[in-house]
Amino acid sequence: MGLGGRAKELLPPSPPPTFSCVMSLRVRALALTVLTSITVLSIFWSRLQVSQVSFPAIEWTIGSNSLSRGVCSLESSSRSSRLNETLFQVAAIDPPDALMRKQVGEILDARISNGYFRRAHVSALRDPDRFLLAQISTPKHIPFWPLFKTMVREWTDKKRFDPQEAMHSLVTEIKDPIVRHYNRELPPENSSSGLNQTQEKKSKYRKCAVVGNSGILLKQSYGSFIDSHDMVMRLNNAQISGYEKFVGSKTTISFVNSNIFHRCSRRADCFCHPYGMKVPIVIYICQVIHIMDVAVCQKPERAPLLVTDPRFDVLLARLVKWYSVKEFMEKTGQSLDRWHAVHDGENFHYSSGMQAVMLALGICEEVDLFGFGKSNMSPHHYHTRQKQELGLHDYEAEYRIYEDLSQRCAKSMPFLNQTGFEIPPLHIFL
Repeated sequence: MGLGGRAKELLPPSPPPTFSCVMSLRVRALALTVLTSITVLSIFWSRLQVSQVSFPAIEWTIGSNSLSRGVCSLESSSRSSRLNETLFQVAAIDPPDALMRKQVGEILDARISNGYFRRAHVSALRDPDRFLLAQISTPKHIPFWPLFKTMVREWTDKKRFDPQEAMHSLVTEIKDPIVRHYNRELPPENSSSGLNQTQEKKSKYRKCAVVGNSGILLKQSYGSFIDSHDMVMRLNNAQISGYEKFVGSKTTISFVNSNIFHRCSRRADCFCHPYGMKVPIVIYICQVIHIMDVAVCQKPERAPLLVTDPRFDVLLARLVKWYSVKEFMEKTGQSLDRWHAVHDGENFHYSSGMQAVMLALGICEEVDLFGFGKSNMSPHHYHTRQKQELGLHDYEAEYRIYEDLSQRCAKSMPFLNQTGFEIPPLHIFL
């Protein structure tokens, strides 16, 4: 959602109608309102033109703080305090994980044998909940079960709300292994992936680009600008061939959710590298059985295959849910039950883009976003014909989070303000 779509928010509110006024006063009042509107719009347009001199981009950081309806402008009234307290209570309720815990128990208790695998497939015919587990109960997976169980146990032990570790561990768990990989694979002068050996001495990348998949990318030729960043992260194997003018060609990190990687894992040699075999892949786990895909596909001779920390996942789940419920209740005035119906509350989850943005903020000194936003004139994804958004995501709430982050409001943002983490500058290009 860009500034152009909300320019009307900059206009001063019209005075309420006074029926005792004579017609001449009404005409003069109308003329005054029109002149005021023209003046405000002229100022807004002149600022926008100045901001585009260096590069044809519109940033959400432009303009008055009055544009924000997020936490930057939270009221201090008792009503607002009661609402915030309710929001925290609701957001702190993690989605039902009974099925996940059931699957984890079955995985950790499994005795690896051909007989167990046969029983798993038979029971899947009677119990649909066991179907996914049956997929990893094949002879192909037998050699990987010990590693799989270890990974599941470690992942489950970390799946809790721990905001400080969630953000502070990103450099050591994600960024450092990727830098070591590139330093090992590429000569120092090779910068095609935005890395060289001197960067391992730094705690973070200097300037990063996160490239979303929105169709609005086709409106601007950002390709060369995107490629000029030290680190470029792309989402869910989005196509770049044929779109280089708009999205660039450089990729440092490929970020995918485990549903997409699960499909890749069934290919020959687990091929999931549209950007090249040497580009590291970062995955966030949607279903616990997808950890098996990581166990099967990770190879020491390949680029790193990294999984995000479950504590990071839990932090983002609460943050996005807080914003989603707040936006819904303020806009509609409807109950929380209605929010569950609209946003598929049982399966509500943040998008891949949301996690990629927060990951970049954790490993970079400065972050630029491209392809985050929407337009009625553009497809949902720039490289597909998809028009519909997924109901289990709330993109409007996520856009509001990006706006608040770009206005450096992290210290006022729920859950993030418990991390003790300094959020770097964020710029959103539309």
